[in-house]
Amino acid sequence: MAVAVFDYAKWSAMFPYLAAGGVTEPIAQGFFDIAGLLLANDDCSPITDLDKRLVLLNYVTAHLARLAGYPIPAGGTAQPDGMVGRVSSATEGTVSVSTDYGAVRENQAWWLQTQEGATFWQLTRFLRTARYIAPPPRNFGPARRSFGGIWRP
Repeated sequence: MAVAVFDYAKWSAMFPYLAAGGVTEPIAQGFFDIAGLLLANDDCSPITDLDKRLVLLNYVTAHLARLAGYPIPAGGTAQPDGMVGRVSSATEGTVSVSTDYGAVRENQAWWLQTQEGATFWQLTRFLRTARYIAPPPRNFGPARRSFGGIWRP
């Protein structure tokens, strides 16, 4: 069974701000394990190239880390951001902010909460595009019927 194996050194090189922001190797490994539930990491995966699958799983891992509140601010703890989506309106007096996802589908909205998730969404676009595969031509043998109703070889 071919699976992509998490490599913290490679992941932290892709996302240094998360590695420096408190995502240690065990935490990142936990997020990577969850990422395998969102993108199949086995022989049934739609991504057969292990290197490409690892890159995609690394983006999902970073997306999950960002949703969990990483990178940690100096002197703080990981806190998920309460704001989700884009700012759709804001007022100044007695401060109010409204957010929304805009015109997106529900499954897309979850990915667009972070830059890493939006990148994963774009990289996997080909998986959500229908592809028509024509059936093979049918062959009924060498005999063909002519216009006159006579069979010929």
